[in-house]
Amino acid sequence: MSLEAIGEHQIRELIEARVREADMQIEPQAVNALLQRTGSDLSLIMSELPNSR
Repeated sequence: MSLEAIGEHQIRELIEARVREADMQIEPQAVNALLQRTGSDLSLIMSELPNSR
C-alpha cells in the first residue's frame, strides 16, 4: 500500500485547523509565508504552530 504525498492545499487546511484549535486566527499571507519559509515541510510547520489549548 502506498501513501500519496500531502499537497499544499491539505497543508493549508492543517495549518488553519491547528490555529483554530488554539483559538487563534491566521491571515492568508501568513500561511503563504510559513509555507514558503519552511519549504512546505509539514513536520517543521507543525512544530512552529501553537498547540491546541
